[in-house]
Amino acid sequence: MAIETKTGDGTPLDIHFNVAKTTPLGYQTPVEFYSPVYDTPSRRNNGKADLRTTIFWDPDVILDGDGPAQLNFYTSDAPTTYTITVQGVTEDGGLIGTGAKLTVTDRYLD
Repeated sequence: MAIETKTGDGTPLDIHFNVAKTTPLGYQTPVEFYSPVYDTPSRRNNGKADLRTTIFWDPDVILDGDGPAQLNFYTSDAPTTYTITVQGVTEDGGLIGTGAKLTVTDRYLD
């Protein structure tokens, strides 16, 4: 990747073969991902179907000193197979990632 700026006189540099010009988005204010709150039996059994397609998203998962992190989230009411994708950056700037499948065949009721 090469990042070039304009020349001193305001004239843009020539675009070369195999080079694409892009404009970064810049700073964006983080937005909190909505997760429903099912902390009571009446909220869990409210009669409204939870059919969200994106179940959980958290950009700030921090691992503990041993490496693991625990995440808690509610699935939707539809029995299905979910794709779990985890991506991150190590302390020294390395990219990491993994994925898995989670199959939910029944809804928990209490």
